[in-house]
Amino acid sequence: MSFPKIGIICAVSEMGVFGYKDPQKYDFEMPWRCEEDMDHFRTKTMGHTVVMGGTTYGSLPPDYKPLPGRQNVVYNSQIVPKTVKMPIHH
Repeated sequence: MSFPKIGIICAVSEMGVFGYKDPQKYDFEMPWRCEEDMDHFRTKTMGHTVVMGGTTYGSLPPDYKPLPGRQNVVYNSQIVPKTVKMPIHH
């Protein structure tokens, strides 16, 4: 039997932080910006399916919703507006 290859990419700080909620905003952000990390993520995921949570999807800049060149799957426990033009799985 053959199984599909699955990879996981996760960015975590040395203190175990994924992201933070900016008190001045309503969304979460990454606590750093590293072009090398972004390039690695783009190279590894281009042409593949990317699975993310609703908070991560919400933190993406508008120009990157959905992530271009990839099938985006967003899991979320909240109702998603009908204006989102991508498959949403609850």
